[in-house]
Amino acid sequence: MKKALLYTALMGSIVASGSATAVDFDGFLTAGFAVHNQEQADGSKVTYLDEVTDDITFLQDSKFGLQMTADVAEDMQVVAQILASAEDDNYAMDIEWAYLDYTLSDSSK
Repeated sequence: MKKALLYTALMGSIVASGSATAVDFDGFLTAGFAVHNQEQADGSKVTYLDEVTDDITFLQDSKFGLQMTADVAEDMQVVAQILASAEDDNYAMDIEWAYLDYTLSDSSK
């Protein structure tokens, strides 16, 4: 829950910033599924990588990423990337990276 509030606050502050002149969103999605047909000698199911069984699952190989870029001042830009990937039969979001880009002067570009 705390992570969701952090992401919402980050996105809200970027979008609601009065000095922001542009906010760009870029994203990607990778989708893959996994299934296997192996059984133990006694006929019981085998679970591979904590997720893959004889039922089709998209959790192990699917990811969604969102990158936000915002101009917060004339010489300052904020960039962050959020990645959602499988965790405990659901998807979890994490900030993969974030940085602040500041140009000291026109000659330092």
